[in-house]
Amino acid sequence: MSIFCNMRESVETVAAELTRLWHPYPVLSHHGNLSRKAREEVEMIMKEADVAVCVATSTLEVGIDIEDIDLIVLYELPWSISSLLQRIDRGNCRQGVVNVVAITKSQEKI
Repeated sequence: MSIFCNMRESVETVAAELTRLWHPYPVLSHHGNLSRKAREEVEMIMKEADVAVCVATSTLEVGIDIEDIDLIVLYELPWSISSLLQRIDRGNCRQGVVNVVAITKSQEKI
């Protein structure tokens, strides 16, 4: 599963919470403040692990092929349509079905 956020701070917050909830499965962060080596290690774990979660910014959108991502979660909606399409395109395209969940926040009371 890949969870996309717009800001590094959101990635770290979501990853910390999921690490607590998803133990013993790996929960990984992927953003521009990490070294290239650290990002490549995250990508390798995502390719090799049977079950893993990657919380990422746009650093995971373009040019990275992890292949078997069965669910894309948009924790924060992207700022552009092209970014939205790139994030959705990270899903499991081999099966021809991409599962996407969008989480929205509103101050409005229902």
